[in-house]
Amino acid sequence: MDKPNVLFLLTDDQRRNTIHALGNEDIITPNMDYLVKEGTSFTNAYIPGGYTGAVCMPSRCMINTGRYLTSIRNYSGVLKAQES
Repeated sequence: MDKPNVLFLLTDDQRRNTIHALGNEDIITPNMDYLVKEGTSFTNAYIPGGYTGAVCMPSRCMINTGRYLTSIRNYSGVLKAQES
């Protein structure tokens, strides 16, 4: 059996209402519209918050490690090698 071909695309600081295919009539986003049509969109997803002002940092940390943010000790916006 062949392995699935998966593309995980994460955009930074982009709400669902900034994509034309998800309801915004004022912004033209043909590439994102194509991905919405052909793929999967999470339209009701939330980040758990973070310990820094950059809320994308906790999300990237959890995606890259597969661990929940609270399980990483001494997280201060920099992921230490021993935590990954």
